[in-house]
Amino acid sequence: EKGLIAIEQSAYGEIRVVDLDETRCMIIDGGTHTIVDTATWDSRFAYVNVLDIAKGFFDRPGEMLLMGLGGGSVVKSFKRDGWSVDAVEIDPVVTKMARTHFGLRPDEAVIYEMDARQFLITHDKTYDLIVMDAFGSSSIPFHLVTADAFGLIRSHLVPGGILAMNVEAVGWHDVIVRSLAATANRQFEHVSVLPI
Repeated sequence: EKGLIAIEQSAYGEIRVVDLDETRCMIIDGGTHTIVDTATWDSRFAYVNVLDIAKGFFDRPGEMLLMGLGGGSVVKSFKRDGWSVDAVEIDPVVTKMARTHFGLRPDEAVIYEMDARQFLITHDKTYDLIVMDAFGSSSIPFHLVTADAFGLIRSHLVPGGILAMNVEAVGWHDVIVRSLAATANRQFEHVSVLPI
């Protein structure tokens, strides 16, 4: 395959790293999870920039938990702006690829390699912001988007804390978007959906 830098099968899927012109992509089971500029490591995925909106709700950088690492673009964006970042990634191969091929440095985040819901059950730390970016190429890990899971997430937020989610859907009126918003609204007073 033209531009193929790395390929590895993990317990969770096939991970490929591919260079195309001046960009590098992480592809998991055929779905693109990260696109970065190879000169700067800046993301070329619009959702990473949209997640930056959450920073505007805070007077200063705080503590952020990222559920789902990918190539580390979200980590880099928040770390660059002074946030302290913990990340949970279920797939050790994804973590390895982020470090080896996407410039993710050890000082940018504390990374826990485990299921995000198990992390929330076994850790007590609270966060100003929790970002959920753990959705796979072909499915949503539904154990992360139940009313109970949203309650668990809420229990790890400081008062005034925010949960931000990246959700892929077929159009912004997709039933999955409405369903996730309705379920989140059972645990969170304010729920907004932004299309990109």
